Amino acid sequence: MQLKKTALMSLAIAAALTISAAAQGAFDSYVYNTEKEAVAAPDAVTLAAVYTGESMETTALNGASDLCAGPDGRLYLADTGNNRIVVLDSTLKAERIVDGFTDEEGRRQSFSAPQGLFIHEDGRLYIADTGNQRIVVLNPDGSLRMLVGAPVSSVLTDSFVFKPAKLAVDTADRLFVASTGFNMGLLQLDKNGNFVQCLGAPKVTYTLSEYFWRLFSTQAQLERSASFVPTEYNNVTIDEENFLFVTSSSYDLWEYLDGGIQPLRRLNALGNDILRKNGSVMPYGDTAAVQVGSYRGPSTLVDVATMGYGMYAVLDANRSRVFAYNSDGEILFMFGGPGERKGAFQTPSAMVFSGESFYVLDSGKQTLTKYTLNEYGRKLYEATACHARSEYDREQEIWEDVARKNINQPTALVGIGKAAYRNKDYAEAMRLFRLADDKTNYSKAYQKSRSLFVGENFGWMMLGLFGVIAVGVALHLVRKKRGVRVLDPQSYRGTLRFSRRLLFHPLDASWDLKREKRGSMAAALTLLGLCCAAVAVYDCFTGFIFCAVAEEDRNLLLEFAKVLAPFLLFCVCNWCVTSLIGGEGSFRDIAMAAAYSLTPLVVFLPLATLLSHALTKEEQDFYVVFVVLAGLWTVMLLVCSNKQIHNYSMGRALGILLLTVLVMLIVVFLLVLAFVLVQQFVSFVQDIADELYLRL
Repeated sequence: MQLKKTALMSLAIAAALTISAAAQGAFDSYVYNTEKEAVAAPDAVTLAAVYTGESMETTALNGASDLCAGPDGRLYLADTGNNRIVVLDSTLKAERIVDGFTDEEGRRQSFSAPQGLFIHEDGRLYIADTGNQRIVVLNPDGSLRMLVGAPVSSVLTDSFVFKPAKLAVDTADRLFVASTGFNMGLLQLDKNGNFVQCLGAPKVTYTLSEYFWRLFSTQAQLERSASFVPTEYNNVTIDEENFLFVTSSSYDLWEYLDGGIQPLRRLNALGNDILRKNGSVMPYGDTAAVQVGSYRGPSTLVDVATMGYGMYAVLDANRSRVFAYNSDGEILFMFGGPGERKGAFQTPSAMVFSGESFYVLDSGKQTLTKYTLNEYGRKLYEATACHARSEYDREQEIWEDVARKNINQPTALVGIGKAAYRNKDYAEAMRLFRLADDKTNYSKAYQKSRSLFVGENFGWMMLGLFGVIAVGVALHLVRKKRGVRVLDPQSYRGTLRFSRRLLFHPLDASWDLKREKRGSMAAALTLLGLCCAAVAVYDCFTGFIFCAVAEEDRNLLLEFAKVLAPFLLFCVCNWCVTSLIGGEGSFRDIAMAAAYSLTPLVVFLPLATLLSHALTKEEQDFYVVFVVLAGLWTVMLLVCSNKQIHNYSMGRALGILLLTVLVMLIVVFLLVLAFVLVQQFVSFVQDIADELYLRL
């Protein structure tokens, strides 16, 4: 069943009512729209209950740090501070306490600060006994199955200390361990506990500020500076396909803002990150990193809960929220928040999804909180599950219902668009993918639409092509018969056409531009205006697949300023520099040569704009060639013209251009500084005026 266009027209009205209600929901739920803005959304979960140690019919929890769910519905809770494992039944009552085991010699041994748990499908319980630096494997009846001590390998350094914090086991009984203080990735052990390899070590990255300071640091300063080492993983979770989700939180605000940190990764057997990131924002929790209210700094991911069908949820300990995503990294919903109200978190430490419920462990409040998917949340879950099961008709029905409740849900638009794509309604699919800002799927739909159009109109297209060729040949013959009209080189048309010679003979043409007076300021201003128009058309009318500027951010005056401001700044700075370093060109010569050098942009940017409407994402190399060619050709013309009008050698011309760019950066910095100072002075004067007004 295809979505009716009239139904979509009414979605905004229904969504407005839903969003107003959602903004007042229990958890202040939101999602990120295609503009990467947080917008209100209906609650997807309902607070079911909050459990303390007493309500679970055991003693108070103390620093509880991990949680896992067994195939039989039981929950296993690592009560770290009390050195025990609490086993909860389906009603979340303590069924039994596991605080130790009997070893092979009949001695009773206790746990010491156990931090990680994993329950095997056959009932085996894996415990990261952190304080005792070992992994304990218990049979379903509580008897000891295996002890795993510190792994031995030449790969591990002498300073390595085995402190297993979190662990996961795949279907082949291989262990993957996150060890505290170990930054070489996960420790992979075989089913007998023997070392296999270090898996998925994070790459060392530098922030922009670190790169800058290292450029000017001496060798001694570099040696005294802190070593740059990979960040360590703080948790590991395995999904139904044996892929590993790992999280890290050892980074600061600037590393996060620079984009060199990946707080969440999905590792394959080779340790490569295969996490999909097709959503409007990265699947790392909140996009904001500045202090807002009680929030400070970026999201800090401490756990991942797999939800089946490729879905997963991440636990943000810093902002006390849970974010759920589909397999493509598109946000489905979020819930939670900090505070003392019922259902809010203080220091969430672990999470698991079982049945239709989330269980979140809070080591700050020493509570276990249960949230259950409500009707809206179940629709999001079921729609995603239907897609994985190839139940596309049912998926489309659910996504349409979700879109009526929340037009801001990008995944709903994508889901409906995919349904239209499968029904071969490519025009509707393209429209929906465009609304969802999904360029990848839009490209696929456009490719199909283009193929159908070409197939249906191939005859007319070929006829039109032959017609254009015939007209071109006829015009050429007529022109040849009448003779070629010779233009006056000093006329406006002659000086404008001279730009064509500059394209292919830059050195000779640049010499003629100044010495032979082959150019004119009128033609230069025309080329400058055409360049402004070409850039404006390029930024405002590039095809959706390649467009980097949102429609609401397009401004014609700003597009013209993007050309005029750098052009004038370059001319002024180049004139200042060359006046001091023996340049022969006047300001008029510099401005004229710079304007003529913009010819490649005038020629190639419109062509690139046209191509952007005809190519798919997979064919973007053809589009990129035109854009890069325009830029490189322009730079080459600037170098050649700078050499000829100032009578420099090529090496000196390159040096002068680099110096010009440096001066331009300094001028921009001074202008920004002056603007800030003037703004502060005006604010100061305004404050004094207000104070005097109030006192008088």
